[in-house]
Amino acid sequence: MTAHCPFCSPDPSKLILQTDQFTVLWDGFPVSPGHALVVPRRHIATWFDATREEQIALLQGIELAREEIL
Repeated sequence: MTAHCPFCSPDPSKLILQTDQFTVLWDGFPVSPGHALVVPRRHIATWFDATREEQIALLQGIELAREEIL
């Protein structure tokens, strides 16, 4: 957890789901209706810096976010 990180302590009204691997929340500045963010819990710079386990968890998070949107 990092101080001042909006993803470490997200606004509860924006929170969809939180696991030990990722957070899913409604985007504060959506580019389209239903736009959500799937964010890894560990601070990483790019997809390629995520472990394989984190990548798999993030893909699962995308599926869960999609179910919320639809």
